[in-house]
Amino acid sequence: MREPSRPESEALAPWIDVMLAVDRAEADGDADEALRLMQAHAVDQAGRQFWRPCRFERLAQVLLLGSDLPGWAVSRWLVAQAHNALYRPRDRWRTRAEQLSLDVVGGLERVSRRGDTEARCQLIDRNWVYRQVFTYDLGGLARFVRSNAGPKLVARADRIHDWARAPISGLRLVSLSASSVTWARLDTGELLEHANIGSAIFVEVGESVLGRVVPILGGTMLEGAPLVVPEEVAAKVAADPSSWLTAIRESRAEIETLGFEPAVLHDVPTPVWEAMLSRSPSAAALSECSASLARRALETARECLDGAVSAGPASVDRWSCVRAALSSRSVVARVPEIATAEDVEVVRRLSEIVAPPTDIVGRRLVELLKDG
Repeated sequence: MREPSRPESEALAPWIDVMLAVDRAEADGDADEALRLMQAHAVDQAGRQFWRPCRFERLAQVLLLGSDLPGWAVSRWLVAQAHNALYRPRDRWRTRAEQLSLDVVGGLERVSRRGDTEARCQLIDRNWVYRQVFTYDLGGLARFVRSNAGPKLVARADRIHDWARAPISGLRLVSLSASSVTWARLDTGELLEHANIGSAIFVEVGESVLGRVVPILGGTMLEGAPLVVPEEVAAKVAADPSSWLTAIRESRAEIETLGFEPAVLHDVPTPVWEAMLSRSPSAAALSECSASLARRALETARECLDGAVSAGPASVDRWSCVRAALSSRSVVARVPEIATAEDVEVVRRLSEIVAPPTDIVGRRLVELLKDG
């Protein structure tokens, strides 16, 4: 969260204690308490939603898996917290991150035309460059883990201290399937097979990206959604990871750095998977209720399993969208209400091939549907 101006600080004063309490609950690994506090203080004095929807969603994802939440997802939860932690006055690290990021993207006017305040919000909350600079290059994650995160949450994480030191790599997308995504490192040619959690949702096979490859139990993964870049940019960064800011700045007209949000279980933005599952590709997905999205998730899963083609952008990875839907607590809660006898077999087949930990959700649903 960005540092508020003086008028904004006065308006936020009654909320500071709540914000700090929510941050503390998250840092201690108490997603239930954090969500309870946010729901109890959902709107501001003007009746506007106070919290970012993506924060509600990540807490709901944590609660959906509960004790089955994998260590890598706990690490991603810590990364999101480090990135979004409440500003401290005159935070030199945030100030430096903003300076470096604006130099790369070309100034606030290239971030938003709705004024400097809105531009700074977009930069800090949703810009890929800012997130990487503050969280990793300037040590935001390392400081958060060392000074803010509760020891029990850190103990559940998967090699989080190594994540904090991971460099940016240049990669090329080789292939993707229901369960996996294969990347090629541009520096060594090594093939990296990762679970398909939607990291390639905006990437075409053969395209190049920048991303941080981090260690996890049994292999590696990307710490978050990668950035699609021209091949020459990725090759330059592969040869010299420290050059990544310069490489992006020199090609910024060809690179979209906005639109990124912290994620836990997957890297598919909510509007994307909702739009993909909408009955009409042109419909406003947010108008569809969770029950409708649950129905469409099961129908799309059946189509994917049977190799059928449905309406929607051909380049969108539908497997990732189905997986994202089954990572949504509100959608999963409606499946038992709308599922038919035939859907039990669909969910069973899906749980056998989809990337973890959605397979756990699938097996839970199968047992629930059978009991019902």
